[in-house]
Amino acid sequence: MTLRSIAYKALISKRPDKAVHFFALDAIQSYILPEVSEFWLAFARDRWLRSRKKKPKKVAVSCWSLSHNPAGRAITLAEAYVPHAEVEIIGCIMPGYGDQLWSPVRTSSFNSNYFTVESDAEFVRRALELVIQCPYDVVHLSKPRIHNVILGWLYQLVWGARVIMDVDDEELAFVEAESPLNPHEFMREYGSLPELRDLRQKLWTQLAVGMVDQFDAVTVSNEALQRRYGGEIIPHVRPESRFRPSSLRRKASRREFGIREDAKVVLFFGTPRKHKGVAETARVLASLHRTDICYVIAGGEPDLELKRELANITGLEIVLIGEQPYERAPDIIALGDACVLLQDENSEVSQFQLPAKLIDALGMGLTVFAQETPPLEDLVNRGAIIPVTRENIASKLQAYFHKPDPYQYLRARKAFVSSLTVEAVTPVIEGILKDDSPRRAEHLTWQGQLEQILINRKLPLGVPLPK
Repeated sequence: MTLRSIAYKALISKRPDKAVHFFALDAIQSYILPEVSEFWLAFARDRWLRSRKKKPKKVAVSCWSLSHNPAGRAITLAEAYVPHAEVEIIGCIMPGYGDQLWSPVRTSSFNSNYFTVESDAEFVRRALELVIQCPYDVVHLSKPRIHNVILGWLYQLVWGARVIMDVDDEELAFVEAESPLNPHEFMREYGSLPELRDLRQKLWTQLAVGMVDQFDAVTVSNEALQRRYGGEIIPHVRPESRFRPSSLRRKASRREFGIREDAKVVLFFGTPRKHKGVAETARVLASLHRTDICYVIAGGEPDLELKRELANITGLEIVLIGEQPYERAPDIIALGDACVLLQDENSEVSQFQLPAKLIDALGMGLTVFAQETPPLEDLVNRGAIIPVTRENIASKLQAYFHKPDPYQYLRARKAFVSSLTVEAVTPVIEGILKDDSPRRAEHLTWQGQLEQILINRKLPLGVPLPK
């Protein structure tokens, strides 16, 4: 029995999901989709969409690289959906960044569906195989990278999914690009989008950022990004019930990791890298000449250069805890009294980045010292964090250790509960799940597209990107 005949049989049996699955598999195997099959595939997709109308939503959060820290935002978005829908994480493994799931994803409670990008030339084929195997009602793309754009487009094409684009960083800054590229203008000039190779290159990222508004909606992580890309704000939220300060948890965590109960602990929790100000913070703390300060670095192993730099800093107790399971984050953060975030305030990345570790620290009642950048303006105005500069950080820390502000914790906790928890973004998530407006997928057609993509390895001029 052929795949096509199995698909017809599934339609007769009122299993539109199976029909879509086998019609699409038939297209992959034959590299061509006859016109009659295109008609029946579209018909099966419509039946699938009707069958899902009154059922609980199935949601996927898609990450372009599940093998390193971009997956952190994917976990955040997935957690935001947990109270409202069945949610999974999907995406790619990039061998250049690691050959397995990033540890926090691997140790999280989320089911993950992914494939390894061994060849950019085969990316669309492998992406389509994943899409066919894993139907969802809503797909939330975490970061505008071309891998996500293609996955989102395929989910629109195959399942008619509602697709949301999330922007939590200025991706152009990571590839040193000044501006996005409009895909429509690019195709008018060159006849098609580029050949599908070197997908991590600058050009593809510029095109992907240029496609941010080509889906059903946009979400962003902070007001600075909202001013640039529009959309609804979903910060790096955390479940309020899991991030609750507790003296018992603090004592237990310090006992577990051998930290003195009376120590004044400054915590860095994340992937320790030199550009994140880890060594700079250590030197500032050492300059205070206090024997009661302990600098705890948790979340990963410093590289050899950073380890040597830290080892050469005298007069400061430094404790390296290393990588920890994602679910243990509140226990690790409970070790601390304060958190110092010394970002490069002049970098394009910092101008649009709301650090996730800042949210963690606020949630667990730590006093946060950070430079005031556009994404942090609101938290500074609300008194949730203490603004510092490289020139005054030492004096601000010394004043804090000498006489802490008893109301700082209350201001931080109020900001966290009111806007930085999973519960606080419920209206945004419910708005996405309850949206009954026409989906952009309704403007897409199968006609001739698979053949062109699979054979020519290009996104052709005929691809009907939503307008």
